[in-house]
Amino acid sequence: GPPPQLPVVLQVLLSQTHRVSALLLLAEFVDRGPWAVNLALGVGVFPYFLKLLQSPGLKVRRLLVFIWTKILALDNSCQQDLLKDNHYIHFAKHLKTDPSHVQKCFALFVLSKLCDRSRVGQSRILFANGSNQHGSRAAPSPTPVRVQNRTNAQAASRNKPDEEGELGLFRIVKEIFEALANEQKANQLNGERKGSAADHSNIRGSTASSPNLSSSTSGVGPSGASLPLLRRWIALGVGKAWEAYDAGKSIGVRCGLHTWLLRLLSDSVSEVRTAAVYALGLLVSPLGQRGGWHGQESLELNIGLRLARLSSDASPLVRREVVIALGNLCYH
Repeated sequence: GPPPQLPVVLQVLLSQTHRVSALLLLAEFVDRGPWAVNLALGVGVFPYFLKLLQSPGLKVRRLLVFIWTKILALDNSCQQDLLKDNHYIHFAKHLKTDPSHVQKCFALFVLSKLCDRSRVGQSRILFANGSNQHGSRAAPSPTPVRVQNRTNAQAASRNKPDEEGELGLFRIVKEIFEALANEQKANQLNGERKGSAADHSNIRGSTASSPNLSSSTSGVGPSGASLPLLRRWIALGVGKAWEAYDAGKSIGVRCGLHTWLLRLLSDSVSEVRTAAVYALGLLVSPLGQRGGWHGQESLELNIGLRLARLSSDASPLVRREVVIALGNLCYH
């Protein structure tokens, strides 16, 4: 059975004064493994975590997002509960606003799980806008054919890829990609300046090493070690969002996400390259089923040519994903 202290901790969650401490204890508990998550869900912790998602405090949100990653990693049946009543919006906001790379990874994991094998989840995650709209519309009432056609045309124009929700996953991911690119440029400039200063100060050839050599590959400051993890989960999240979903593929191409993923094919971390190949492979129509989004055939061929270059990659994981992607491409 569950520890006798667990129900007490749940009651402490009702107190704003001790809420952060209670969430910290619960986060440490569910981090012990699947058995701990099962025990937490067994004592009725689920409704508490749903209500607390609306909390404005940063510490509370971070702990909740971490706990939800543990829950969804074990029990995917919670997917529908998060998709209704706009609960998924909180994770999109967290991904957009939290500066921590690790927290962005947690949010991307949750959003990826919500998109997994769920067309409803994919559409709502891509068209999230923070309002009460879920991305799906109610069934229209009977109308004359001409009026209905005109209404459908207007609805189609509103659903153009350029009008993705302000909290849509692809829009946020594009902003993250651009921010990472700017960070990389800033690191390179700082490295060049420090290197030039070191060259002038070490004219006699001291044994001091070049300054900040690892910054170009690891990232900025203490959070640099989390950058490869963030790039990996960006690619995995994008792949899940457009998997077998032509509207999602069209939105992603319009946002230019495929060009960012192509850049990740030359990443120094093999797991990042694998995730990029996985996402690009899902952009290729599975089993020869061709959709109607613009420029599909030429883009698929270009992606196939780029992926073929990785057929001799040192990582077996990368080569495996390349074989799967090229297999889908060659099928049709």
